[in-house]
Amino acid sequence: MIRIERIPHPGDTDAAPHPWLVGLSAVDHTVSREQYGNDDFSDDVAARQGRLRGSAYAHQDAWVALEGGRVVAYAWCHRPLREDRDVGNIELAVLPEARRRGLGDALMTTLTEFLSADGRGTLMGFTFSPAGAEGPDALAARSGTGAVDPRLPGNAFAVHHGFTLEQVERPSTLTLSAETLQRADALGRAAASVAGPDYELVGWVGPCPDDLVDGLADLASRMITDVPMAAELNDVQVWDADRLRSAEARNVEIGTAWVTVAARHMPSGTLAAYTEIEWPLHHPVGTWQGDTLVRADHRGRRLGMLMKAANLRRLLDANPAAERVHTWNAAENSHMLAINDALGFVPTGLEGTWRRRG
Repeated sequence: MIRIERIPHPGDTDAAPHPWLVGLSAVDHTVSREQYGNDDFSDDVAARQGRLRGSAYAHQDAWVALEGGRVVAYAWCHRPLREDRDVGNIELAVLPEARRRGLGDALMTTLTEFLSADGRGTLMGFTFSPAGAEGPDALAARSGTGAVDPRLPGNAFAVHHGFTLEQVERPSTLTLSAETLQRADALGRAAASVAGPDYELVGWVGPCPDDLVDGLADLASRMITDVPMAAELNDVQVWDADRLRSAEARNVEIGTAWVTVAARHMPSGTLAAYTEIEWPLHHPVGTWQGDTLVRADHRGRRLGMLMKAANLRRLLDANPAAERVHTWNAAENSHMLAINDALGFVPTGLEGTWRRRG
């Protein structure tokens, strides 16, 4: 017999994770390995517990499907508190041996009822498809660029539950090697010659230096307004130093490390661009490209390439165990895709962004 239970929120001083949370993490690892072939995209139990505590900017909630006391599926929900107050960002996973038994449907019903009671009628989620899996009857994204195969299980589930494919992103992976770094160095030198003397690179490991925090917060605010389709999918976010410091503290709490390189415009003293790479301390071989943004008024000077090339060096200085970098780019973001292709990133699949309005 299957039963669905909500995982209790941990207190600030709780050391031992709830057994259901341990089971949830095990399901996540199994399903992630099935999809991606590695553990690079899975949180460990400690990170899950930290996320479940929530913050002043978002609540997080989780449910598990139990069979004989064993967790065989889960649902996770992220509820923003400052913007997107009508939105719930959801994640569902079912073990292979427990599929086609209605567990996903039951968990979706649980999520829908919970979010509706919280005044949230819009659900957002993501699905992964293998590379080349668009198929002959591909479903086009509302953005106008990119498509996915609606027959694949995750996509079919989303369509069945009334979700619309809003955008397609291209996941890509860069394998780190001496050749990778040599290529990045050469591309960085070429980019520097275009950027010219008006820009200098500044970089750091972990939290932002105090003298740059306001400039970085301003750039973080632009991740919604200046990135393709972002403003259509999310409310504009207002970032300040306090919000940035809160996000950094959360990263530290859940065991995430990161490196940042920013481009400072020397004549004005302002930060014109930044890029981040992060990784879980429990699994440092797999790293993820975080935000990359160049302010609209500073584009055309190859700052994106200049920063990303430099940050690969900074990554390996801070994390010598790193073996690969994963990144995601909207299919219509041709400029950033071109930078990643030049650096040697290889496409690994398609990621669909789905939305259901209440």
